[in-house]
Amino acid sequence: MSTPPPFPRWTVASFVMALLGNLAAAACLVWTLLVIPSGSAVRLFEQSLECFLVSIATLLVVPLLVIIAWRKERTYAVLLLIACLAFTPWFFSGWAMQEVAALRGIGLKP
Repeated sequence: MSTPPPFPRWTVASFVMALLGNLAAAACLVWTLLVIPSGSAVRLFEQSLECFLVSIATLLVVPLLVIIAWRKERTYAVLLLIACLAFTPWFFSGWAMQEVAALRGIGLKP
């Protein structure tokens, strides 16, 4: 009888961190848009800085976890997708910000 393969905890940890990084970066911008009154015009300088810092933290932590998982667990295809997911907080948070602003009728000033 063969033993089952070990649970890929480093792969799961890297995926969870990439997902949390994307959600936290979007939450920095979306939360402010949900709090302000509809029909307002706003510039999100402070929230953009918070989003940038979360995105940088994601970009630093996730590749490190991917490298550890790559060496220990050898799940190559999944780790390649997770590594790509580490680069998406900027795009995902910008998309989420524009969608929420459009839904609430909030003008985004350049």
